[in-house]
Amino acid sequence: MKMLDGMAAAEKIRKMDASVILIFVTNFSEYAIKGYAVRALNYVLKPINYFDFTSVLSEAIRQVNQKEDACILVKQASGVLRVQASEIYYIESSNHMLTYHTTRGKLEARGTLKDLEEKLKGSHFSKCNNCYLVNLAHVSRIDQSEVTVAQDALAISRPRRKTFLEDLTRYMGGET
Repeated sequence: MKMLDGMAAAEKIRKMDASVILIFVTNFSEYAIKGYAVRALNYVLKPINYFDFTSVLSEAIRQVNQKEDACILVKQASGVLRVQASEIYYIESSNHMLTYHTTRGKLEARGTLKDLEEKLKGSHFSKCNNCYLVNLAHVSRIDQSEVTVAQDALAISRPRRKTFLEDLTRYMGGET
């Protein structure tokens, strides 16, 4: 590159976005160590071997898919809000009204938890009760009958307890 070498470009990219996946493809093996400083996924030397390159690319794709964050649309009187699954602490249902407890505050909309469970499948949500759908990433405490999510204590029903604890254990263990 004329104005900037790959390492300098990688450093600038890292300052803007720490989650970008970087793969260096070059002739210079002596710069491979510097790739670790910018948290590069890999350093592929030319000439490129097809098998090696496809395995590096497959790993990059796996990491991208793992980072994907589902989003849902929440209808409000003022319009429709797009909410990332990671922003949601939990969703509460009462009389066909849903209250989304989020990092932005509370949002209310009509709907059912059953529909949301389907939309958020694979996003690490689990029901601890018929009226709560909990983002497992935001669980801070659990005891016999309650789970604490964003400083709110939510009741765990007896029929849902076993499945909820299994889901939480799988999530904490890194299983998808």
